[in-house]
Amino acid sequence: MGTKPALISVIIPARNEEEFLPATLEALKAQTYRNFETIVVANGCKDRTAEVAREYGCRVFELGERGLGPARNLGAREASGQILIFLDADTLLDRDALRTIAINFRRKHACGTLRGVPDTNRFAHKAIYALKNFVHASRLHCGSSGVILCWKDSFMEAGGFDEGLYLRENSHLMKRLCR
Repeated sequence: MGTKPALISVIIPARNEEEFLPATLEALKAQTYRNFETIVVANGCKDRTAEVAREYGCRVFELGERGLGPARNLGAREASGQILIFLDADTLLDRDALRTIAINFRRKHACGTLRGVPDTNRFAHKAIYALKNFVHASRLHCGSSGVILCWKDSFMEAGGFDEGLYLRENSHLMKRLCR
């Protein structure tokens, strides 16, 4: 008898993202891997971000203040999954992304990200993404392109995102997880 597929918690911190969030949530609805939950943490919103997320059946938490680190940490604390995926509210996942993660992300991996693809065919955007993907794949920089994945227990042991950082909080967390 095989092992039970890992529950994945997709955590989306969102601040005034009502325009972009529907496409992100539609991409999640189209996933071939179904053992996941979606958590949206609306932080400091002045628009309908929380309502949009509720309309899509997401678990929604609201923070009065703006803050990426606090929003991500709240989502992680509330998550039920063994694998956490921190997804930017304007990032679209390929329909097999969660399946790929469930199959390939193992306990020996501390954290990871996914290869990014631009949403336009403009040469400048393709070049930027090619450079970002190379930098991440070659481990020249510990960071992400809109997606961070890690094990929940490791995330909690590492203390989550440093809520005092407003830049490079992704790479800071990933470096701590890799230790």
